[in-house]
Amino acid sequence: MIDILNGKTVEEVVIGEKASMSKTIGETDVYMFTALTGSLNPLYQNEVYASKTEYGRRIVPELLLASMLPATQGNFLPGEGNVHLKQKLEFHKPAFIGDTVTTEVEIINKDVVKNRVTIRNTCRNQNGEVLVTGEAVVWPKKNE
Repeated sequence: MIDILNGKTVEEVVIGEKASMSKTIGETDVYMFTALTGSLNPLYQNEVYASKTEYGRRIVPELLLASMLPATQGNFLPGEGNVHLKQKLEFHKPAFIGDTVTTEVEIINKDVVKNRVTIRNTCRNQNGEVLVTGEAVVWPKKNE
C-alpha cells in the first residue's frame, strides 16, 4: 500500500501502479455536496420524488462520486502536490445513500518530458459493480 501524502514525481511513478480508498456515502455527504454546488435535483434530495423514478430511491450525485477520484490521486497516487489537468468520465450506474464506494486509480502512462501522468479511474460500490470509469491527466510534483 502506498503511504498517504507521499507525493511521487513523474520519474517515480510506475506504469501499472494502483491505489484505492473507500468511503460510505451518507445522507449528510449528499446534503453538503448539493448545498455546496447549488444542485436542486429532487432525485438527490426528495425521497418521495425519487421513489417514483426508475431508481426507486434517492441517488448520490454523480459528480460527488467523480470528486472522490482526485482525493485518491492527491492522497495516494501520485500523491501530494499533483494538479488535475484533464478528466474524462463515463457514468455506468448510480450509487445510493449508504453505499460504500471504492475509488481506484492506476497509472497507465507517463510523459517525463512534459511532466504528465495518465491515470485510469474507477469507482465501484460494495458489490463490485462499476459506477464510474474515466481517465485523468495530472501534473505530478517536480523534483526539488
